[in-house]
Amino acid sequence: ITSETVSFILGPRINACGRMGSAVRALDLLLCEDPDTCNELAAEINDLNTKRHEAENEIYSKAKEYIKEHPETEYAPVITVAGEGLAQGVIGIAAAKLASEYARPAVVISYEGENARASARSIEGFELHDAFEKVSSDLSGFGGHALAAGCSLKTENIPAFIAHLNEYAASQSFTYPVLRIDC
Repeated sequence: ITSETVSFILGPRINACGRMGSAVRALDLLLCEDPDTCNELAAEINDLNTKRHEAENEIYSKAKEYIKEHPETEYAPVITVAGEGLAQGVIGIAAAKLASEYARPAVVISYEGENARASARSIEGFELHDAFEKVSSDLSGFGGHALAAGCSLKTENIPAFIAHLNEYAASQSFTYPVLRIDC
């Protein structure tokens, strides 16, 4: 077992348990001593990881479609997309992909009925927690840090949240992207 094995094979599967179900299944596997039970748990966790990949790809595809249907989104200071019933456990991964692709902060919002939850990822120079604090009147709650944050809000507040977040972002002076060269 190498660091790559842990980073790219074991870690994502353990992580998928919490994103797609219950992290207890990963703990069960780690504590398991019966080889047959270990194999069953490993297969179950591998399936969860496959489902995580599928959900992630589906959300990312829907986000790209949303951006195509709402061209103003592509040119906004913050890439913000919304969709009904998106898997809560992976919207942050989709936000990270969007932030990386567009070199801008990105927010993915999932709503059902009157409640919505969002996950956001940022770039250096734009602090999400500060931004969410500035638009907190649109939110039911929020938390996180400079580069990753989440919030809950009423579905009816999504348009105002997007508008206020972009107004705040437009007032900030951050450059994108920051290129770090190590040598």
